[in-house]
Amino acid sequence: MIEVKKDDFVGALKSVAPFAGNGSLAVLSSVRIRVENGNVSLETTDLTSRSVAECAATGDDVFTACVDAKRLLSVASMAPGEILHIAYDDHRLTIESGAYQCSIQGMIADEFPGFDASEETAKILLLSEQLVSIIAKGGFAASDDVSRQVLCGVDFNANAGRLCVTSTDGHRLGRCSSLCGGDDCRFVLPAQAVARIARVARGEEMEICVGEKHVAFKFSGLSVYVKNENLKYPDVDKVIPKNY
Repeated sequence: MIEVKKDDFVGALKSVAPFAGNGSLAVLSSVRIRVENGNVSLETTDLTSRSVAECAATGDDVFTACVDAKRLLSVASMAPGEILHIAYDDHRLTIESGAYQCSIQGMIADEFPGFDASEETAKILLLSEQLVSIIAKGGFAASDDVSRQVLCGVDFNANAGRLCVTSTDGHRLGRCSSLCGGDDCRFVLPAQAVARIARVARGEEMEICVGEKHVAFKFSGLSVYVKNENLKYPDVDKVIPKNY
């Protein structure tokens, strides 16, 4: 059995829950829990994006469990105390807090999708609040027409110390930029994943690590990986007035 602070555990769960899948595969709606060396790692994925959050724990138990993410969040949130006692045995995760006790049937953890992180080729540095602001102002106009895949994405372009976020559905266009540090790079990510990232952003300074296969958004205690489709965004500069 391990002990964790309820606020830390529930906060980590709330950060990763939005990235769990909602499809027919039950394992995609689950959260994988890894406990070792005084650390709890919570991981979810919908195969396009993957989120990993961590919190501290006390206790000597080492285990890997896989349970429904929404169910676990509900059970942990309802616990009355400040400390949660968590145990895993015979594919059942048990949470206790005072007189409160609840068990959740687990899934086979080995069925949780694997992850092959790509080597980092560029890094962008900025504040979390800056990222949230430019996504809100520049990423709202993405298309929902899946036949035009690139327009369902949001374009990130870091150049000369500024990160510019652009989206368009062919009728509307959103663009916003902010100062940043790091390398020059450009990539396009699905608008849905970008919106989720903005909702869970935390802390102050954060990093965007760009690789050939994935783009990682790294906050304090939380990392979100989004599949990099290596799409080329349309040249929208041609439709923006020169005196803009």
